[in-house]
Amino acid sequence: MLAQGGYEGVQSVYLDDCFCGVTIYGNIFYKAGCGVMIGGGRDNLVENNIFVDCNPSIHVDARGISWASFWFNGKDATLMDGLNAVHYNQPPYSSAYPHLADILSDNPAFPKYNTISHNISFGGSWINWNDGLNDKVVTVKDNLVGQDPDFANLKTQDFHLLPGSPAWKLGFKIIPIEKIGPGK
Repeated sequence: MLAQGGYEGVQSVYLDDCFCGVTIYGNIFYKAGCGVMIGGGRDNLVENNIFVDCNPSIHVDARGISWASFWFNGKDATLMDGLNAVHYNQPPYSSAYPHLADILSDNPAFPKYNTISHNISFGGSWINWNDGLNDKVVTVKDNLVGQDPDFANLKTQDFHLLPGSPAWKLGFKIIPIEKIGPGK
């Protein structure tokens, strides 16, 4: 069965329904379906992750201006009521989230200020753009895509990067693999 917007399958990290202000950093997504789905939100950072055989590594849509526009056009006040309930334009919210104070005058339904940087995507596919989005709207920089990243041993799923990996030149940082995963 297809999900809303024609998308099906597993989304390992799903920022659903215009979820904003999340940092996804230092993860390894291996055969994880869609690694990260940004479902219409803004101010999200996807940085320094490894995606191996994900389809796609990242999905970005603008559901607030497409099928979910009812949250912003007055038909469903849930988001706006929640926004107003927390005094979004005052500290601590406005200081922690600089774009939040002016959100209502800054096209709130549009997924602005998302950044995808310093990631590795090997095998599978890279980014699925929906609703007319592209790398002119979302900042996409310094990612290693489709090029052998020089993993220590892909066959045994040892995703440590060798010293000569081209990812280091793009600013990729060491992921402490020994400290992550179940029971760590």
